Amino acid sequence: MAIPAQYQEISVEGLPALSERMQTEGHRFVQVLAVNTEAGIDVQYTFMKDGVLEVFTIKGVTPEIPIPSITDRFIAAFVFENEIHDLFGVNVRDIAIDFGGNFYVTAQPTPMTIISPAQKAAREKAK
Repeated sequence: MAIPAQYQEISVEGLPALSERMQTEGHRFVQVLAVNTEAGIDVQYTFMKDGVLEVFTIKGVTPEIPIPSITDRFIAAFVFENEIHDLFGVNVRDIAIDFGGNFYVTAQPTPMTIISPAQKAAREKAK
């Protein structure tokens, strides 16, 4: 059986109001997911209520764009927010439990933003 899901795009500025609404309406926090794209990092926030997932995506985030933490409403998000900071270079501000870039020890900074030469060639060819 598939879990029904609804998807929406949101802005960075809309994230605090979204997290407040999700908490007020009784949604459960599920995860924060980051994906490296051509336009930057897409950051997805997933919540669940009554067996339905609601996924909200902020598209094209770059290190210069700070994203507010949602840990004031959903403390469990601190794990995901530290992870997307360390692995993708997403600038999450005001995390309740902030590891300051030391959540993961990596051989080089933001390893999930590195693309292989084959991926780079394929992207250039596609353009």
